[in-house]
Amino acid sequence: MAGGYGSFAGGGPGTLVLSTNSATLVITSETTTNGQVGEPYSYQTTASNNPTMFGATGLPDGLTANTNTGDISGTPTVRGNFTAQIMAANASAVATAALNIMIAPPAGLFINSVHSATGQVGQAFSYQITVDRGPAVLDAFGLPDGLTVNTNTGVISGSPKTAGSFAAMLRAENANGIFSSFLDLTILPAAPVSQSVIRQRPKGDGKITLEWDTVNGQTCHVESTTNLVNPNWQSVGDPITATNVITSVSYVIKGEKASGSIAS
Repeated sequence: MAGGYGSFAGGGPGTLVLSTNSATLVITSETTTNGQVGEPYSYQTTASNNPTMFGATGLPDGLTANTNTGDISGTPTVRGNFTAQIMAANASAVATAALNIMIAPPAGLFINSVHSATGQVGQAFSYQITVDRGPAVLDAFGLPDGLTVNTNTGVISGSPKTAGSFAAMLRAENANGIFSSFLDLTILPAAPVSQSVIRQRPKGDGKITLEWDTVNGQTCHVESTTNLVNPNWQSVGDPITATNVITSVSYVIKGEKASGSIAS
């Protein structure tokens, strides 16, 4: 019988002798465990029938598994409830089990907002720093150009000017202590600038209605010039957020040769 689970031998005419072994593995360690952010953690994976190899997937950040001993250890860096998969194996069998790991926040002040965010050059960005055991004075360092932090509210906002990946440091401080963590910021390049043909519709009251094709939600900046040969574009009014496929607005534009450019 293949696989090491049993064997047979002929014991003479009409006789069959069977022998078996117990190579099946079973995880025998507890399947629920607790830890705390910032505190050393250890869990020992055990199984029946002399396992020689171990493994684990889905562990919280800060924890690793020793494949030789089955020890899962480290210092958790994030709180939450996690379901990891633990494994034990020998030459004949493999056993797996789900391990529920509950990581509590640290005893003191703790930044609990998400650790990553994405923005785009030229587009409004907002991220809220939040904490356990607040209120606290909140700050951020290493932000991309164009972003600032409100130390009272913890809101990081603005319009990023540079694309790239940034590791900003978040900091919180109050009577419960000081806590720092990192925020992984991904700033995407600006969307391609589109120049849209403007349809001018005189209104007879000194104003011209500018109408152009847009995409819902697109932000448009209106500029005008009275010299199309050597244009000197000047901003006309505030940015406009499109709400339909056609956007129109009325402005006073001096000069019969007035024109415009819509930059999204």
